Amino acid sequence: KTHQNKSVPSPAEMKPTKELVLPNKTMALLYALLDVPLHGSQCRARNRFAQIVKNRINFLEDERVKLLEERCNKDEEGKPKKKNLGSPQEEYDIDAGPLGEYREIYSKLMDESFVIDLIGTLKADVVAVRPIVLDSRMPIGTLDGYVYELICTAFEAV
Repeated sequence: KTHQNKSVPSPAEMKPTKELVLPNKTMALLYALLDVPLHGSQCRARNRFAQIVKNRINFLEDERVKLLEERCNKDEEGKPKKKNLGSPQEEYDIDAGPLGEYREIYSKLMDESFVIDLIGTLKADVVAVRPIVLDSRMPIGTLDGYVYELICTAFEAV
C-alpha cells in the first residue's frame, strides 16, 4: 500500500474565493508592501484597500494596549503604571505572570484571521492591488519571508 502526502494546491488548482483571508500578523507587512508610487485608478484602488488594512492595524494596536492595561500594575488612582526607559520610551509595569498571559492572548489574536468580503468595488480594488503585492520589489528579510508567503497565498486564492 502506497502512502501519498497531500501537497498544498498550486494557485492554478485553487478555486477563486469571495473572501480575502489574512492572518492579523500580516497587516503591518501588507501595509508596507502597498507603499509604492502608483498612478490613476491603481493608486485610488490601493488607497482604498490600504485604508482597510490601516484600520485593522489601528484596531489591533488598540487591542494590544487594552490587553496590557488590563494586566499591568496600577498606581494609587487606578491608572496603568509605566516604567520610563529613557525619553521618550516607556513600557507598562507588568509582573511576569500577567505578562505571560498577555503574550499568550496577544499571540492568539495575531494568529486570528481578518476576513475581507470581496463585494462590489472592493473586489476590483483587491484585483488592482494583487500584482503590487505578488510582484513586490520590496526587500524582504528571512523573518518577514514567512509572513510574505502567507500574504501571497491569500492573494493567490482570490
